[in-house]
Amino acid sequence: MDAPFSNEDLFPKAYHIPTDEYLFDTEVNMIDQFYTGYHRAKWGGDITALVDFAKTAFKEGNGKLFGRYDHQTKQPIVDYESAAVYALAILMCLEVDEETFAKELYTQMKTLQVNEGIYHGGYIDVSSKDTHTFDNLLALIAERSMLDL
Repeated sequence: MDAPFSNEDLFPKAYHIPTDEYLFDTEVNMIDQFYTGYHRAKWGGDITALVDFAKTAFKEGNGKLFGRYDHQTKQPIVDYESAAVYALAILMCLEVDEETFAKELYTQMKTLQVNEGIYHGGYIDVSSKDTHTFDNLLALIAERSMLDL
């Protein structure tokens, strides 16, 4: 709960006990950030800086959040989106009553969903048949959470 934000408004990746230091990645995985933000919010912690980061990244990304960002520049370093990133961001936002932003994230997450064929409803790259369990399961949890709005 007391982990500090970096100057770039991001959470540390780890804590090194022998040196009593928080460690920050240079390449920030947004799944890690939103998992941390979601749980911190559930426990009553302040996540305003991370929500603000997400809103800015979403706006600057033309309505998209990407999987990884450079810690210093806050610019995306990959061009892929992930249903899990959106799902965790949605769940995090719902914890702090950011329902409008959660709806925007939900709309974009749904564009990643397959809408035809045998994979209908799943979050999968149909051409490569590549998928991740967490992309599908977290998206289902986020979808269910959005039904309550």
